[in-house]
Amino acid sequence: MISKEKIKKKMKKELLLLILAILLLIATSWIAWNYYDISVFLEWAKIAESKNVLRIYSDARKAGYMPLAPIVFVATYIIAKGIFEVLVQIATIVGAYYLDFMKLFMRIPLLLTIVATGFLLYKKEGWKVAKWWFFGIPVWIVYLAYQFDPLMVFFMVWGAYLFVEKKYRASGFLWGIGTALKFVPILFVPLAFKVIHNRSTFLKFLLSFSIPVVVISLPFLLFNPVLMVKKVLEFHASRYPQMLSIFNVPMLLTNHKFMFSDILSWIWIPTFLIAYVMILISIKVYEGDKDSLFVAFALITLAFIIFNKVQNPQYILWSYPFLVYTLNKIGGRRLKYALLIATLLGSVIFPLLYYVPPAVLNEPILIEEDMKLYSARDLLIKSFEGSGKFIIEKFLDLMHKYLLNLNMLLYNNFNILGALAVSIYNILLLLVFSNLVKFRCNLSIIIILLRKFGKNYDLRY
Repeated sequence: MISKEKIKKKMKKELLLLILAILLLIATSWIAWNYYDISVFLEWAKIAESKNVLRIYSDARKAGYMPLAPIVFVATYIIAKGIFEVLVQIATIVGAYYLDFMKLFMRIPLLLTIVATGFLLYKKEGWKVAKWWFFGIPVWIVYLAYQFDPLMVFFMVWGAYLFVEKKYRASGFLWGIGTALKFVPILFVPLAFKVIHNRSTFLKFLLSFSIPVVVISLPFLLFNPVLMVKKVLEFHASRYPQMLSIFNVPMLLTNHKFMFSDILSWIWIPTFLIAYVMILISIKVYEGDKDSLFVAFALITLAFIIFNKVQNPQYILWSYPFLVYTLNKIGGRRLKYALLIATLLGSVIFPLLYYVPPAVLNEPILIEEDMKLYSARDLLIKSFEGSGKFIIEKFLDLMHKYLLNLNMLLYNNFNILGALAVSIYNILLLLVFSNLVKFRCNLSIIIILLRKFGKNYDLRY
């Protein structure tokens, strides 16, 4: 039996580590953010200030998010700007570090949702699972780059726990808020239809899910329905394979001159749909059973990540809480290592290969989202604008002085190294995915259905 004193010491240690993680998040807030994306977000804020927040989809160069994402950014930006304009009048030191303070304040929604998700995991599962979140590579990369994914994941995870508790209306409402940020939680709706046996209860769930999506989106839709749908849907539909997507491997190997690139832009849809339908049909999931439901959530989000033509480093965060819970539950050390290596490769090593060598050599990089060349050095330095600018400039100078040949080698062979990194990353995720399928899916159902389909086809023809 574990003594009360040992339990107290353990809890004290966990609490100290939790506080350390929060303090580190706050302490690193000023360092950087991804300027390529931030420049788009700042354009939203300027449109909202000078015109109207409803004009974002009609006037902005890009607005590929659901409406709650720009609303959160614009609101945070305007509040932060107002506070610091007042503080500058009171204390001149604030003016000297204005951009650093802005970065810190602008991250408050991300900080709050990351901490809230971590607390939720800690309360429900203990430190064994929560530590993977608080000190997880994807969490920190997303936070430092400034992406909206932590907000969506918080509502998705909270909603998942309520779904397990059969609080379907509350769960649907939270997933609806998440969908108003990014589409991902909508993938859980067909699973809910399978799990909730009472049709009346499911309809209440569906109504609760729809309310936040409709209420938040409707003003923008009414203002300019064509451009909103075009910016949110067509923007993603028209993109070529990107970053960590397995469909990007042939693009990388051919230096984006792959002759069947148009096929790669749409082939992911049937590929994902086949995987998605197979999961929904074969998954052994039970109402109120957390273990089976969390595996289902992990498989659905992981399928959407792996079989998507656009896979950015932060996307693994969608599946991360469910994966961590499941892998800790089934005790798969090999799979934990696979996930750890995949997140290190996809969230750290690949982006470093992508940005640093061309920045050191002052060469351009191709941003696949636009299929345009940008100055890698300019993007990196602007991402660290403020006090962090000195750090990145010094780092790039040292790399140029002492590791020039290495950076030339990496830059000249990025197509091969990038394709290799993307391939290994996806193989590791597929390893985790296939093991979860074996663990929780009854694939014999798929075989039976295919045989029935085959017999019916033969009878017809």
